[in-house]
Amino acid sequence: MYNVLMLLFEFFRWWYSEGIIARIKSVMNAISHTADAFSIGLMIKTLFRPFKRISAAGSGVTQSLDNKMKELGDQLISRFIGFFARTVMILAGTLSLIVLFFGGVLLVIFHLFMPIAPIIGLILTLWGGIPYVAI
Repeated sequence: MYNVLMLLFEFFRWWYSEGIIARIKSVMNAISHTADAFSIGLMIKTLFRPFKRISAAGSGVTQSLDNKMKELGDQLISRFIGFFARTVMILAGTLSLIVLFFGGVLLVIFHLFMPIAPIIGLILTLWGGIPYVAI
């Protein structure tokens, strides 16, 4: 009996000290990796940069007006595509981080109450369960 009580005591000591710290670190690690994968800060810094270089830079002063206008159009389209793609990635990354944060908070709360769930289940079973109300 003594060993069982010591085992339970050690379990609860671990669960509410090292276990909860490990759970919080795993949630923070997931948030950190997601933030790194989306790199929202870098996306914001480069929001208006061209998505990809469509045409190479012209030959400078000797370039015709027609070629300069074509290059300007290419640059504007490329910048618009880059702005749109980066905006979508920023929104997706922000949404992912929000979901991960709140999911992590729920996971930590669930971790706190998990060891007492069997006790609550036993009490509800002996008491007759949760009252059922017919509609």
